[in-house]
Amino acid sequence: MSKKVLIILMAFLVITGSLYIRELQKEINEDGEIGVLDANLEKEKIDDEKVSLSEKDEIIHENDSRQDENKESDKIGQLVDCLEEKNMVIYGSKTCPACANLADSFGGYDKIEQIYVECTDDWDRCQSEKKTGYVPEIQIDGELYEEGRALSLLASHTECEF
Repeated sequence: MSKKVLIILMAFLVITGSLYIRELQKEINEDGEIGVLDANLEKEKIDDEKVSLSEKDEIIHENDSRQDENKESDKIGQLVDCLEEKNMVIYGSKTCPACANLADSFGGYDKIEQIYVECTDDWDRCQSEKKTGYVPEIQIDGELYEEGRALSLLASHTECEF
């Protein structure tokens, strides 16, 4: 036999063999469709599953975080309502770092608006009601409160739950 015939025969066997192997790799996938299994496709599928699990874990974590934030926000809202019932007033200024820290401990100025007086907006009220020349000033039922500013201290002093 000549070399050309041998090369053609070998090429034919290689092509036929690879087609046969490819046919063996065909498999019915999860959707019931016939597809060719390929190492790269299988790797992509596994990576997609990992991403999906990762995304699911992230969504669950975000939902848990939101629920925790909502519970904390509800607790703070109930505390502020109780402090309002106990006639607590915070006199402050948004330019004052200590006032901002106190407001932040409640979750921001919007959370304490019912018990907060902004002295730069209501100067006359602050001048007539405040007992010191400093902000933040906390009064409970008209009396100056000089203990710590932690929410737990405010709650225990006023017998509010927190």
